[in-house]
Formats: sequence, C-alpha cells, structure tokens
Amino acid sequence: MKVFFPQSPVKSAGKSNIPWLAGFFACFGFIFLFELLFQTEARKIEYENRLQTISYGSVLLAHADRELNSLLFISSGIGGYLAAYHQKLDTKKIYAILANLYSGGKNIRNFGIAIGYRLTYVHPLKGNEKALGLDYRNIPQQWPQVEQAISSGRGILAGPIQLVQGGSGFIYRHPIFIQGKYWGMLSTVIDADAFVQNAFGDLQNDDFDIAIRNINAKGEAGETFFGTPALFANKHVVVMTSEVPGGKWEFALNAKKSSSASTLLLVARLTGYLLSLFVGFGVYFFLHDRAKLTQLALYDSLTGLANRRLLIDQLEQTLSRMSRIDDSLCAVFFFDLNGFKKINDRFGHKVGDTVLSTVAQRIRAEIRVSDLAARLGGDEFVIVIENTSREHIKNLEQRLRESIAQPIKFDDFDLHTSAAIGIALYPHDGRKSEDLLKIADERMYDDKNKNRT
Repeated sequence: MKVFFPQSPVKSAGKSNIPWLAGFFACFGFIFLFELLFQTEARKIEYENRLQTISYGSVLLAHADRELNSLLFISSGIGGYLAAYHQKLDTKKIYAILANLYSGGKNIRNFGIAIGYRLTYVHPLKGNEKALGLDYRNIPQQWPQVEQAISSGRGILAGPIQLVQGGSGFIYRHPIFIQGKYWGMLSTVIDADAFVQNAFGDLQNDDFDIAIRNINAKGEAGETFFGTPALFANKHVVVMTSEVPGGKWEFALNAKKSSSASTLLLVARLTGYLLSLFVGFGVYFFLHDRAKLTQLALYDSLTGLANRRLLIDQLEQTLSRMSRIDDSLCAVFFFDLNGFKKINDRFGHKVGDTVLSTVAQRIRAEIRVSDLAARLGGDEFVIVIENTSREHIKNLEQRLRESIAQPIKFDDFDLHTSAAIGIALYPHDGRKSEDLLKIADERMYDDKNKNRT
C-alpha cells in the first residue's frame, strides 16, 4: 500500500486550485440561489399582471357586449313589422319607424331595408343617396356577408368595412324570411369610430396595450380595428374573445411593464450578484489563508519540504501501517551537506538559501511522489521511503549523491557541495521513529567522518 505525501506545498499554495474552485462554487451557488428568488418574484409579478390584465379585459368585453347588444336590439322590432305587412308596405310608416329607431339609438349611421337583394329604403337618406338602389350582388366587398346571412338564416355582424357612401362602419345584416323563403334584408350600419370611442374610450388604461380585431365564422382574422396590430404577434399577450353575430371579436391585451418594478428588480439582482461575488472572494481568501497557515505550521518556508513536526507525524503513521504488513521494508535517509558552512560563511545567507532550495529541488526530482522529504533545519534533510526494496534504496542513495554533487551556479560562481548520508531500515534497525532517526543520524556522521579521512 502506498501513501502519497504532498510535496512542496509552500511554493504551490499560491497556485492551488482548491481556494479558487471553492470560491467559484460558493459564488455560483449564491448566484443560482438569488436567481431562483428573482425568477420566482418575476413570475409572481407576471402572474399578478396577467390576473390584472384578465380582469381589465373582462370589463372591456362586458362593456363591448352591452353596447353592441343595445344597438342590435333596436332593429329587431322593424323586422317583425316587415314580416307581418310585407304584402301591404306603407312607405311613410316604414320611414317613420326607421326615423324613430334612428333617433333613439347612438352610433347608428343609417338603417337600410333591401327587398330581395336591392336596397329599397335608407334612413337617413341625406348623405346615403349613393346606397339607395344598390344590388348587394354587385358589391364584392359586402356580398359574402350578405350571402352568409341568407344561407345561415341568422344575423351577421361584419366590419369594419369601407362603405359605398364613404367612411367605415360595422354592418349588422338580419335576413327576413317569410314562410321559410328569403324575402329581404334589414341592415344596421354602425359608425365604427364612434362605436369604438363610446365602447372603449372611457375604459382606456395607460397601464395596458389593447388591440381588437374581427374573426369571421370561418376563423379568418380580419383587420385590427382598434389598437396596434403587432400586439397579436406577441406570444405573451392575453387573448380574450367575445361572441358577436356570425363570428367573434378577439381582444389582445398586454400589461405594460412598470418601470419602477423593473428598476427595483434590476437593483435587487445586481445587489445579489455583488453579494455573491463578495461571498465567493470571502471563501477564497478564507481557504487561501487557512492553507497558508497550515503550510507555515507543517512545511519549511524556504524549501517547501515537510518540517520536523510533519515528518514525525507522517513517519509514525508509516510505521503503524508497516507493522500490519508482513515482509515490509521502510527506509529513513538522514543526510546533511558537506561544505555548506563554508559556502554560507563566504557568500552569505542569500547564497546559502539558494543552495538549500536547489538541493531540495534535486531531492524531489529523485524520489517518488509517495515518498516524503523533510528539512529538519540548517542543512539537515530526511527522506522516508515506504514499501521499498534494498535495491531501490541503494540506487536512490547513489542518485542522490550524484545529483547533489552537481555544481550549483550562482552569478559567476560554481558552488560545490555533497551529501553525507545515513540510512536506517525498518524493521531491521528499529520499530520506533526516534530509534530510526537516531540510527540514521549516527550513520550519517559516520559517512561524513569517513569522507574527511
């Protein structure tokens, strides 16, 4: 079993991704949370706006139905008269009835009575002279509605359409049948502009956009006669319909966004994002500082190797694991640098620190990732090799000696040093950490004294 010891954390701490990742996820998490809150609030506002729009639309529809029905009801009386006296029509009585109906209704432009397909009676006649005597079959714009009213036997409301006598209007055509046969047509022409103004003028609300169009019996949409046609292309609008004779009116309503509510929501969202960034940076700096404190407590600040405290702790854990594994072999290397004191005295501590850092780099280059390298202080180093063999130990000792003996360049100088190495093996030389370190230390001094002779 191999245990991987972290190497050189002091130098890599500033480049560690853990604080950055933790800060990023904390920031992202808070942004996600705030965004959920904002979306919920936005949906709540949208829902409330939709309810208000539907409520407002219901008022519009009710008012339009009331205004329209009051106009269509006016003409019902004369239809009964024509059916009863069709064989003995009195022109004066007909015009008198039409004049009475006209004076009692508002928004009515004129009444018309066609016998067969020809417009025979018109009131008021002034301004409508061009309509008198017209044959519906010769008016392409109006004939489809006339034909539909006759074929269905029901009244049809068409428009607004351009009238022969000028202007635009809604036309309610009510066919008259006598003994099951078509006899004539009663038409009520409603001034489109006046009707729209009377029906919706007092109900207009600056908080809403409105558009109204006619839908015929075939489901075909006519021109928008009130509001902006583009509103029907907006998928977010509320669409409501009101039944009219021979079709329906379609209302598109959209609540205008409140600038104050939008501004408040935007400010809240930006505040949430700034708070999320603050939390993210807070988590990053907290973990970064904790990592630095941990490094200072467990690692040598100059070389980045483990310090004495971490060495003892890790060595104890290693020996505990080794005691549960048969035929396990662990090696403790203890060495210091020959000639280091002379370099330090001659060139100063700056150069000495360069030598120690370079040696630490060379040690890390020779050992495995699972091995532990530590600096005890001064020029003393310790390496713990777990789950190894005598051959590996011998080869590693040779590589360390050769690597450390290589010249170290500083400015124009080649600095020379070498390693005095002592090795203690577990379990042959001892089973306790202090015993192994003591034996390795003694053997290191034996190696140093041997090289002096």
